[in-house]
Amino acid sequence: MPLFLEPDQHFSIVLESDTDKPIESRPVFFAKSQPMRTHSALLLFIDTITDDCKNADDVFAKTCTKLREVVIGWEHMGDAFDFDLLSFDEAKELLRRVANNQHVSNDEKKS
Repeated sequence: MPLFLEPDQHFSIVLESDTDKPIESRPVFFAKSQPMRTHSALLLFIDTITDDCKNADDVFAKTCTKLREVVIGWEHMGDAFDFDLLSFDEAKELLRRVANNQHVSNDEKKS
């Protein structure tokens, strides 16, 4: 059965800047698995976000909205975490990893 058809299917993502942190405190995001249909749309969004917005505030707001659509949770970032606390580069990295269903590798889980 296709992965995205299974209920509550998600995967974990660790940003590149957090990979060296201890596993017990490493920030982790949980994202919905993406089928090809939304994979393509998400990559197009990433590539054109700055073209389709009027100013930086619009870019950041639309990026946070898109993250809220695909990221379903996180660990080790506290209850007050919100996507506007990310840098724009971190937000784009997170969206790219979601679009490509790039989850934490077994080596990253063990470290």
